[in-house]
Amino acid sequence: MSRVLLVNPWIEDFTAYDLWLRPLGLLHVGALLEAAGAGVTLLDCLAREVVGGPDRFHATGRFPSVRIPKPAPLAGTRRHYYRFGMGDIDFDARLAAMAEPDFVLLGSTMTYWYSGVFRAARRLRAAFPRARIVLGGVYAALCPEHAQRSGLFDDVVAAAEPMAAARAVAAITGLPVAALDSLRPAYHLYGHPLRHAAVLTGWGCPFHCTYCATPMMYDGLRRKAPGAVLDELRQTVAVTGAGHVAFYDDALLADRERHFLPILEGIARWRPPIRFHLPNAVHPRYIDRDTARLLQAAGFATIRLGFEGMGEAARARSSGKVDRGAAEAAVAALRAAGFTAREMGAYLLFGLPGLDPAELEVDIRYVHRLGIKIQLASFSPIPGTPDFERAREQDPAIGDEPLRHNKTLTMLRAGARYRDLQLLALSLNARLA
Repeated sequence: MSRVLLVNPWIEDFTAYDLWLRPLGLLHVGALLEAAGAGVTLLDCLAREVVGGPDRFHATGRFPSVRIPKPAPLAGTRRHYYRFGMGDIDFDARLAAMAEPDFVLLGSTMTYWYSGVFRAARRLRAAFPRARIVLGGVYAALCPEHAQRSGLFDDVVAAAEPMAAARAVAAITGLPVAALDSLRPAYHLYGHPLRHAAVLTGWGCPFHCTYCATPMMYDGLRRKAPGAVLDELRQTVAVTGAGHVAFYDDALLADRERHFLPILEGIARWRPPIRFHLPNAVHPRYIDRDTARLLQAAGFATIRLGFEGMGEAARARSSGKVDRGAAEAAVAALRAAGFTAREMGAYLLFGLPGLDPAELEVDIRYVHRLGIKIQLASFSPIPGTPDFERAREQDPAIGDEPLRHNKTLTMLRAGARYRDLQLLALSLNARLA
């Protein structure tokens, strides 16, 4: 039997927060490998149940961290830099207790978090010199040449779509790995209870926002059947004991009559003693009174709406997903269903290249008038997107150095203008009941 180690590495960044994060890509791959007959082990450097870190709201919270020197491309940045997650002693002890695997599959997410991935790869190579180290995930898909130039990986899987990733893993491992429509994340690999879990009901997005890489990474929108999602939720809750579950789809409410509404109806009938969350910005245009009522009946406690920007130029960059009429109707429906200002929020995107920050101030005040929380998100340039090319005109270094993709640089470049908008958003949020 082939032995496979899955590793979710550290985050190295100025800031990081556990907003119901789980390595869903690795957990799905783990399920595929187990189905193919492999013996699979998971090492998650960000599991706060193991590495520590207090809970704040609904089982979210801060990761433990240590301050580290800033890497050279960020040396002039006037912020402290940290490594978040498992301590080195614990990490090395866990490796020492394992039999050497045949394959190590290393996950990745943000492109500007690659330094934590590289550090994990070096330590894994030292511990398991004969293992084949394979990199996958978002960074691998968006920056494969950068990853390959490091020389740290035997293979780089640049495919995010499940069928393509399954074919790549099969070719590398020699195992009969096949993507399954009924695939469920292998949460049992944790081997201990979890305070929260995350789910994906599908992959891809029908929209083509100028700042988002999802349409490049996935061929259309592929989804699990609603019944399979409900079975997965029941299994996830039973295996993990989680009291909170977050949905992380990019377009969860698209085609809602055939997809998410049946899932909501099933959850409402089941009504488990857990709270559900939508941290990944659902589209306001799809929220009517029936949808809002089902979200309330199913036990959702966090609703984040994707406003991004309400001006004409910003809306064009966001595929025209929302206008004021749709925003107001969605908020009214949610409020009528019983959701409070504490449970609702709208994402606004700061720093899109070429947009006037003054428009964002108008949007901040508009969201406040709707009576919901303002969630200010900062733009991060993602390779391959139109806005990446616009951002490269301001910072040519982003073309060669993924550390320069960091969203914190967007805030720092804006200086006082960002601080003023952030303080405005915070002060207006504090006025909400």
